[in-house]
Amino acid sequence: MSEPFLKRVRIRNYKSIAECDVKLGSLTMLVGRNGSGKSNFLDALRFISDSLQNSLDQAFKQRGGIDSVRRALMKPATRHTSLKYRRLRGGATLSNMKKREF
Repeated sequence: MSEPFLKRVRIRNYKSIAECDVKLGSLTMLVGRNGSGKSNFLDALRFISDSLQNSLDQAFKQRGGIDSVRRALMKPATRHTSLKYRRLRGGATLSNMKKREF
């Protein structure tokens, strides 16, 4: 199998996900109970893709605005959401770590 395009995903305060750090392999399966965040994990990946292909504003609009994306259970003082990613092509890094914070 070929090397995965994404090797690691770190998410903080995105929808139902307080924090996660997942290393990806050639085949990664998301397993968990209903409501555990599997769909929100995948949506975080789609969010990054949408914000890179269109705009960050459009990615928010597609999801109902910034308040729909931020983790609802956060305390007001910690209402900070971040998604980190690094663009790779053929194993070579195209750019340094990017971080979307809102």
